[in-house]
Amino acid sequence: MKAKNKLWDWCLRLEHHLCPDYCGVVDRRRVIAFVLLTLIEILIIPYHFLLFYMMKAWGGHVL
Repeated sequence: MKAKNKLWDWCLRLEHHLCPDYCGVVDRRRVIAFVLLTLIEILIIPYHFLLFYMMKAWGGHVL
């Protein structure tokens, strides 16, 4: 539960840093969505390259 609260606090601090109080709610939600999507992409893209390398399927054909 503490980790969830820390993550939420980190997201709120990042939101207020990137989009101050004069920004609207929609802008803040866009900032949060962009940050979370970027973090997910940082993890998923290298994982896919690792899978392609392990399966030796650089052309996209696994079978």
